[in-house]
Amino acid sequence: MDDQNRCMRCMGQKDSQQETCPACGFSEKDFVPEKHHLQPHTILKGQYLVGCALGEGGFGITYIGWDMFLHIPVAIKEYFPSGVVIRDQGQHTVSVFAGKDEESFLQGRSSFFREAQKVAKFDNNVGVVSVKNCFLENGTAYIIMEYISGINLGAYAELHGGKLTFTETLKLLRTPILTLEELHRASTWHRDISPENLMLTKDGKVKLIDFGAAMESDREKKTRVLMIRAGYSPVEMYSSTGEDGPYSDVYSMAATIYKLITGVTPPPATDRLDNDPLVPPSALGVKDISHAQEAALLKGMAVQVKSRYQTMEEFFDGLYGKNAPAPAPSQHQKRLLIGIAALLVLIMVGVGVLLGRDSQSVPGPAPTEAPTDVPAGLAPTEAPTDVPTALPTEAPTEAPTDVPTEAPNATPVPSAVETALRDFLNANGCAIAADEAIPADALARIGGVRLLEGNIDFTFLTDEGELEYRDSFYMNPWRRDDPQTPDVRGEALTTEINLADFACFPNLQYLAVWDERAVNLEALSCLPKLTTLVLDHCGLTESDLLTIAQHAPLLTTLNISNSSITSVAALASLTKLERLMISNTGVTTLTPLANLTIRQLMTENTAIVSINELRGTRLAKCIRQWNCPIVTDGYDLLGEMPQLEEVTINGDESTDKSLVLDLSPLANAQNLVWLDVGHVGVQDINFVSRLPNLRYLLIATSNLTSMMIGEATLPENLAYIDFGGNRITSLEELHLERLKKLEYISLHANFITDFSPLEQCTATETWITDQHSPDMLMGWLGTSLREALNLPPKAFITQKMLDNVIGVTVRDGEIEWVFYEEQKNHDAWQRREREVNNWGKYVDKYIDNWGDPLFLTPNPTDADLPTMNPDSFDLSELQYFRHLHYFQLRNQQAEGTWVLPKLPIHWLILSNCGLTDADMPYITAINVDDGERYNELYSLNLGNNAITSLSGMERLATLNVLLVQRNSISDLSPLSDLTRIHLLNISWNPAITSIEPLAQGMRETLVNLDMAGLAVDLTPVGGMENLDHLRIGDDWNSHRIALDLAPLSGLTGLKYLHVLGAKVDNVEAISSMSGLLCIDLQNCGMTSAKLTALNGHPLTTEINLERNFLRTLDELDLSTLPQLKEIALDGNAISDFSMFDGTAITVYGQDWQNTAY
Repeated sequence: MDDQNRCMRCMGQKDSQQETCPACGFSEKDFVPEKHHLQPHTILKGQYLVGCALGEGGFGITYIGWDMFLHIPVAIKEYFPSGVVIRDQGQHTVSVFAGKDEESFLQGRSSFFREAQKVAKFDNNVGVVSVKNCFLENGTAYIIMEYISGINLGAYAELHGGKLTFTETLKLLRTPILTLEELHRASTWHRDISPENLMLTKDGKVKLIDFGAAMESDREKKTRVLMIRAGYSPVEMYSSTGEDGPYSDVYSMAATIYKLITGVTPPPATDRLDNDPLVPPSALGVKDISHAQEAALLKGMAVQVKSRYQTMEEFFDGLYGKNAPAPAPSQHQKRLLIGIAALLVLIMVGVGVLLGRDSQSVPGPAPTEAPTDVPAGLAPTEAPTDVPTALPTEAPTEAPTDVPTEAPNATPVPSAVETALRDFLNANGCAIAADEAIPADALARIGGVRLLEGNIDFTFLTDEGELEYRDSFYMNPWRRDDPQTPDVRGEALTTEINLADFACFPNLQYLAVWDERAVNLEALSCLPKLTTLVLDHCGLTESDLLTIAQHAPLLTTLNISNSSITSVAALASLTKLERLMISNTGVTTLTPLANLTIRQLMTENTAIVSINELRGTRLAKCIRQWNCPIVTDGYDLLGEMPQLEEVTINGDESTDKSLVLDLSPLANAQNLVWLDVGHVGVQDINFVSRLPNLRYLLIATSNLTSMMIGEATLPENLAYIDFGGNRITSLEELHLERLKKLEYISLHANFITDFSPLEQCTATETWITDQHSPDMLMGWLGTSLREALNLPPKAFITQKMLDNVIGVTVRDGEIEWVFYEEQKNHDAWQRREREVNNWGKYVDKYIDNWGDPLFLTPNPTDADLPTMNPDSFDLSELQYFRHLHYFQLRNQQAEGTWVLPKLPIHWLILSNCGLTDADMPYITAINVDDGERYNELYSLNLGNNAITSLSGMERLATLNVLLVQRNSISDLSPLSDLTRIHLLNISWNPAITSIEPLAQGMRETLVNLDMAGLAVDLTPVGGMENLDHLRIGDDWNSHRIALDLAPLSGLTGLKYLHVLGAKVDNVEAISSMSGLLCIDLQNCGMTSAKLTALNGHPLTTEINLERNFLRTLDELDLSTLPQLKEIALDGNAISDFSMFDGTAITVYGQDWQNTAY
């Protein structure tokens, strides 16, 4: 078997002559991998064949792979921290960027391995993905993991109308919650639970994925990355030193349940600290949750840790009841196991388990079946197998009483249909033995068939002969609450789908086909009762339409979508046709259908510009035109349709916004209930005053003005108004006091300043945000934001857009944006990862689609667009960002610092910005608690400035991180009352002569301390019992500072000690620091005799003794350093390294010894 002939996307076997994979349609010839990715066909460790990248996050890249020994697909995770390392195109080896901290890279790589170890501990747990191998290669690390095929619970919920029942959610999440209990008992928290990180496999199991955050749970506080997922992360995780624990996972799991059962993403935890906007599930229509369960769920989502369940066990008891037994499999669960694979086909996602946070799918579908040549017994237990062909629907658990106890004579059923039909019938109360023929009366009950990529769904007829609709079964394309037609394509299989196979159903009324392999349209003549036909992605031609018209003349409903047809002339003979949908075709005119009496017409993404040709549609009740070109004279016929009840006219992106429609003919539509006009101008709306039955009025992004509204009289029966995205400046003209039945009104993205008229409005729901301001953000910052949002240069920026910004980074004249993660929708604009802070936090950024921007005269011309001043930055521009939690400015003069107390900043970096003591009063006033506003600053970096005094810093009592390196500070007493500092950098402030104030407030909290460049007494440091990282000394090549290490002998918990370029006395104090992992004594005058101080450190893994005066290593006892992995000895005078022979210790510097010593 030639593994190099495998498809690099699905790992299926293909012939050497085949350019396109027969299983997934992937063509390697047309595929260009990212420059920094491993090239497909790379082999790792002589065993693992690397395919295409499945996704990439802040920490690494995940590839699909093939184990050439076991012959199974695997997921390969490569440690590749973005912005830290680089790999040239076509090369394998990873190298650290120049100027980046290689030590941090090595620490991260070690954490990457710990991630594998953590997951591997739970290999026997059905709720966790399994780890198969991990190793070093190409200068980085790799983890080989189980390859899972499934869909995440977020996508699963979307397939069920956006939300699930509480009962079903509890059944699905029982195993993950119990799995988290086991993780927590091992002191491991997941820290990134969300619907997207819970994978539903084809056999109905739910598994936890994405342990990229869990790997940080026990790392040093200084390097822990903030993994924020808005809506799901608890408040303690918004701080780089927050005390997270089991209760953090409780919050995220409770938020996940809330999202799944309500369809609403919870507000970010930081937004709930004051005036919590969270709405209980019962108030959002969740019916099957008891008061006790709702109270348990809300307690799990308590903002404050002390008010929350402390363990997952307590949360489980609250939801399921104490000592709750495992539920017996219900009929619904049995049907769920049968149907999962069919749902996978709907999603077309083969998921390799990704450990990074930001995932990017390889274009096209991933495999939903394991490659056919996997030997029996070797495939992983969770690898996908054959996809079941039936998607069960919700039906009674007992057979209807009118089903006879003895089956009448059976009717032959084609084998292509029989298996799926048996599954459906048995799942819906019709017990049919495997060796029993399907009875004729069962066949007669089938009223609808849906064929989706070879998988078949069915629905029954009711006793009245009507179709029995299911929520999961797209039966009626004309209902407004139905989902859109799935946009999927059939796999490249050889089996044809013969429509004659459905002739066994004598009462079939509905047939929907989403598969280009469907053949034999002539067989429609064998379906005498067929009235509804949906053909989507079926490769139809004009001759096929003629066949349909000839063999299905009784059709009343026809849906033709995603086809290359350009003419519908062949349908002119369908005289009974009443409902017609034409979507994504090349059709430009409906003239051939002029004599038909179509009552419901929907065109979408099609070049039909006029309905005037349909003169036979005068009895039409519904006209919908979505995302289509608009012409001013295409709608005159509306005035001749007195029975109209619904009209929708929405232009596409190419529609000229200056085009104005005359909709006055609609004044004759006295029965009109729904009117929706968007992305096209309207001449006036006076005609609406003559529509007494109008209840839904939507005129959005249509240049509607207050004057136009004032000239009309809105109908008193209106219940719903959407006037968003227009040019309304005043509400007086709406006369809202007249609209006594109004329930909802949207006025977002207008120019309204006075909303007092809403006080007279009966609407219980309003949307009035994002009002435009002509002067809002028109400078270079606005130019950059428009670029980030993919807006035209002259587009207005709304307040909603600004409110979506969580972070801004301005560095060396370039700007980067960070946005809240928001729920994606079909029209979402996506913007990939941006750096959040200098510790490397990354988030997904999804920017909601706000519709087309307005173009008004106050905007500048293209020639006038402002550019950035590379030398200075005016912080006052930030005043419009009401949710700005993070700001970073580097290497530019900071102006306008007065605005800082007005911002909700939590993380602030102003490095090398020319700050002086005059700026400090504004910085120290960022913490606010005045009754109206509340804000806490957690992290502050003021390095490389001209600050001489820290006066006022005592007001920043919430600080966890403070960096003031390379200033001119002399007095640390303002820091004496700061009791939450975990990380402090006061290096290279040579005027500091005493660090005694640090021993007062930070004695118990300080974890990471950098004092390089300070010649001070270290006695206060000796009392910092929780310190685990200490950096002292001078420049690497200098001995200007003398340090006595004796006061440090009591730091038994210290893990990292870095002493650079200093004259060191009492080095033997290191002997008592039993917790050291890293000992770094570069250029510290170390001699061979002093090496005894390094012995007896059972945990030490790294020692750095570069540029000292070592001649021999005889005093170093390796038997007392059992964990030592690396030692650096560059720049000494050592000649004998034989003591390392036969060990696993990596020795650096054997080739660089200074023989002059």
